[in-house]
Amino acid sequence: MKKINRENVWYIGLFAAVFVLAFAVMQNIPLFGDDYYYATFWGENFWSMHKEHYLLANGRAIVHFLASVFVALPPILWQILNSLLIAVIALFAAMLAGKKASAIAAVTAAAMIMSLGVDITRESVYWLTGSFNYVYPFALMVTFWYLLTSGRGKLPVLYILAFFSAATTEQNGMMTLGVVVLYLLDMRFIRKEKPTAPSLCLLIPAIIGFVSVYFAPATFVRYGIETEKGMLEVMREQLPMLYYNFISKKYMLPFISFNFGVMGLYLIATAQKRWERLAALANAVSIVLVLIISKTPYVYATAKTVMLVALLTVLFALSLVLVVIKLLKNKPEGYLNAVIAIILAVGTQFMMSASPVSGPRTMLCGILNLVIFDIMLLAFCFENKRFYMPVLVICAAFAAYGVMNYIETYVGYNANFPITAKNEEKIAEYLNAPSETLEQYTLPYPDHCWSMPYQSSYHLYYYKVHYNLPENTEIIWIQQ
Repeated sequence: MKKINRENVWYIGLFAAVFVLAFAVMQNIPLFGDDYYYATFWGENFWSMHKEHYLLANGRAIVHFLASVFVALPPILWQILNSLLIAVIALFAAMLAGKKASAIAAVTAAAMIMSLGVDITRESVYWLTGSFNYVYPFALMVTFWYLLTSGRGKLPVLYILAFFSAATTEQNGMMTLGVVVLYLLDMRFIRKEKPTAPSLCLLIPAIIGFVSVYFAPATFVRYGIETEKGMLEVMREQLPMLYYNFISKKYMLPFISFNFGVMGLYLIATAQKRWERLAALANAVSIVLVLIISKTPYVYATAKTVMLVALLTVLFALSLVLVVIKLLKNKPEGYLNAVIAIILAVGTQFMMSASPVSGPRTMLCGILNLVIFDIMLLAFCFENKRFYMPVLVICAAFAAYGVMNYIETYVGYNANFPITAKNEEKIAEYLNAPSETLEQYTLPYPDHCWSMPYQSSYHLYYYKVHYNLPENTEIIWIQQ
């Protein structure tokens, strides 16, 4: 019998632990928001509705096809699938670092999932349609990324993954293309190797998949509905806000602070001159600046706040450039994955500046890539025995926060779920014996859900359609 090595034990443990943690929450997730809308697709007009949707509403054909299928299936199937996809993201986030520090990588990857704030997960992880727009695409992309850069992926598999990963969402399509382009650039200019024809051909399925989403007819229709401004004007307005929110929102603080701490540690671990150690200390100043800036929302930013943001940007840029230069110069094992991760982290947010609509959900890709970058740096630091303890301390602090955040997430969804069952019982009673009004209960944890029918008239309409309620049904919402 083949012996399982220690590294694989950590990876297996990571996958199992994240799956169990995710599934524990998933069991408490009913339908939310657009789930009621996509539930109306299932029937005689299934394909015609999808065609109309792609032409007039949204270009994300594949992810919304999957959403419309799974919303009609027993909930347990989506709950298991989404838990598996979350575990896949954590697994490959750790494995991208190689086997040098599998324990550190596994713990940090698990902490990454647990630390995702409810502001983000309520929009992108813990509801059916949201998960197919964010979790499923990223899981495909990070799988493709690992198989490509590790050399373990066979070409037919890579071609298939490149297409389906790029054909999910705009952000994910750009990331998939980014992975291929950066891989080829590294091959040509850093490793001084001539890219092979099969590797160059990876661009074809990635481009086709990306074009199918980004240049879909509905993309232009939707953009015209959301704003009358040109793309450059939208970018001028959105980019400062997106950057400010990325470095200052409460749900971003653990990840930004962790990143500055890890970059500082890496710069100290690799420092050969005194000024490099001083550059490392600048990251401690950056953490303090982030905490100060976070006290002021973007709309209330003063001249003083702008100055602090400018100082933070300079310090962050200098540290980041220095880290990347060191990676490209020293070429430690896995350096390419670190460079890809930080470029994707920045690039995904820059890309969103072209969209007039953004929110915490669009930060998810940036966060995951940022932590993958941090995992790589921690793995490099862990090769130096003198930095065992600092690495363990910073990972333990991140994991401790993750545990506390996960508990809060679980408690909220667990408390809300029984209310859905009560509401469905009330609906059944109403349909059996109609009365003047239908009583329904609001959820006690308002942050642990997404776009409830008492918050959105649009979703209220589809809520009624889903439960076969007459359109003129008067619903009285009773607060919990």
